Amino acid sequence: MTQKHEIIIIDGRLAPSVMKSLTTFGLLTAMMGIGIIMDSSAFQWVAGVVGLIWLIAKASINAKNSQMTLDQARAFLDEIDRRSASNSESQGED
Repeated sequence: MTQKHEIIIIDGRLAPSVMKSLTTFGLLTAMMGIGIIMDSSAFQWVAGVVGLIWLIAKASINAKNSQMTLDQARAFLDEIDRRSASNSESQGED
């Protein structure tokens, strides 16, 4: 019986992570802010529920997109290396 191994790669770069967090925070703040300005507790509740669904959906999508087989992970890491090498070469030409 063969075992199927999956590799999870987490993108730890700061800029994309901060942008994703700010986008989520901005969406939730805007929706809740509209409810507060309108003095509508119903709108605030809807914003909270929509925000919760948004967070669950993002987490689910991120989990699905980051799971790969060993061969897929190697190909992905090789692609990152190629991009890093080409970026460092182009920056060296300046």
